[in-house]
Amino acid sequence: MNESPPCLFKPVLRRSRQEWHIPVSNSSESVLQEEQIRRAALCEGTTPLARDIFLKILFQTKRLIEQNSNTAQVISQIETRLTALPELRSEFALLFCRLCGQAEASGELTVHDLATLMVLRTRLKHAA
Repeated sequence: MNESPPCLFKPVLRRSRQEWHIPVSNSSESVLQEEQIRRAALCEGTTPLARDIFLKILFQTKRLIEQNSNTAQVISQIETRLTALPELRSEFALLFCRLCGQAEASGELTVHDLATLMVLRTRLKHAA
């Protein structure tokens, strides 16, 4: 009856609390670095002003879609916001194309096209 158990036990070595430490994982650092590289690539060739206004327009689009507004009215409102700054239109198109996964804008997007694509993309994300 004094047989040893079938499993092997590992001896526990006592350590003082001062010797305790939590191993550091480098995975969070690599994820942060990858995120920073992705953001830098997304923002390359655009101005901080254009990025800020573009994010505000995307947020307004999302808010209007969540309020179940008419799609044509939302497109009209977003088109008005995009038309207000014609010098940033090319940057808005570039940012939108990069947001959708394309490296560069293919062809020339009109303001109406850009507003329509932004609204439809937001509506599809909201529906999913």
